[in-house]
Amino acid sequence: MIESRMNLICLEKLVNWKAKIFRFLGFILQSDSTNDTMKALVFDADSLKLSIQEVEEPKVESPTQVLVAPKFVGVCGTDVHIVHPGDRVGVDPNLSACGRVCGPCSKAQYNFCTKMDVGYAYGIHMNGGFAEKVVVEGAQVYPFPPDLKPENSFLCETLSCVNYGRGKLGILDQDANILILGAGVVGLMWGCLLHHEGKRNLIISEPSEIRRNTAEKLDVFKDVFTPEELAKTYQGQKFVFDVVIDACGVAVAVEKSVSLMRKGGTLVIFACAPPSQNVSLNLFQVYERELKVQGVLTNPYSYGKTVPLVLAMQERYMNIERLAVDRFPLEKYEDAFAALRKGAIAKGVIVLP
Repeated sequence: MIESRMNLICLEKLVNWKAKIFRFLGFILQSDSTNDTMKALVFDADSLKLSIQEVEEPKVESPTQVLVAPKFVGVCGTDVHIVHPGDRVGVDPNLSACGRVCGPCSKAQYNFCTKMDVGYAYGIHMNGGFAEKVVVEGAQVYPFPPDLKPENSFLCETLSCVNYGRGKLGILDQDANILILGAGVVGLMWGCLLHHEGKRNLIISEPSEIRRNTAEKLDVFKDVFTPEELAKTYQGQKFVFDVVIDACGVAVAVEKSVSLMRKGGTLVIFACAPPSQNVSLNLFQVYERELKVQGVLTNPYSYGKTVPLVLAMQERYMNIERLAVDRFPLEKYEDAFAALRKGAIAKGVIVLP
């Protein structure tokens, strides 16, 4: 395996399922390479270690590709977009593995591409954005509006996944009771998006005190509970929540929340849990309440629609300090991973020159 390519299984071992798939946004489009070599964060699949290396700059090898220079890289479309050298752009890292020729891809479901078992993305199956320059397919590039703050640009990919999941829920009553499990950046983005559209009965459950404090500072949640407080508050009750959103991937949390769901409610499985994680459901409860279980995998054709949404939400919801997002230079990548593992931050961002 080429050292600089991310293998999903190796990546999972490296970050113990806690760090997010490498996402890269906030690029500057480049017309051509100016240096023969560049700095890059390289993953060695044999030693399972990362290191900063001087590597050869990537070359554009196809008329469908473009060369971009990443500026903000988060740790964790078919349209041809008109962009020019020097434009500030975002890159959707999720794409079709087969070139959009298989059955699902031809139906705009490239997240179900038959060539790959679980998605296909830059930073996992191909070189990612922890480098000064990277070549990507032009169809994955989206121009940013001038008013979009650079420090908010990396949130476009995260919110595009949440926005895709929100679309799966369809129309929700404004007074719907919604429970979010987990106050990492994904859980927080779910809360911000739902609050932005007018939902006010939002409850979030999170064991980490640091993350609960972050959730409270956002001022979008009606209540912020520990799992124990959640269980005590609704002990003996049922038919409480219209929607439960799993943003933590913890089986026991999901199992306990199902008993609180209202008839006709929807359980959204959004978090990327380990394949060994199983959940036990009471089949009669699912049958009698007509509960729905909705999985959400990546963000097919959602990125472009989400860029203006981030622009509309950035002043009220996208303050990176309140979101507990911290920035690190490329040389401090180990600090970024350590902070994520400890839960000291909601998300880390690698900032390149």
